[in-house]
Amino acid sequence: MTKTKNGKKTTKEYFAEEVRNNENFTQKYTFTFDNKWTVKTPEATNGKFSFTLSPQATVLNVAKYDKNTDFSWDLYSVQIEKV
Repeated sequence: MTKTKNGKKTTKEYFAEEVRNNENFTQKYTFTFDNKWTVKTPEATNGKFSFTLSPQATVLNVAKYDKNTDFSWDLYSVQIEKV
């Protein structure tokens, strides 16, 4: 993403993904992002967060890449469990 602020163009690397529960039962999702990424939403602690989705519900995950490290698409691991 590139944006202009005060006449200066800046490029930021963001990752966004909408997670949807396509099952007919409620599921709990636990994400752990690689430490090269800063989770912006939902609220996370050390890159780890969980949420529960009812059937057909969605949530948006957004993370920002730390440019001081070598880029990697190793974003996160996720565990999904029926609740």
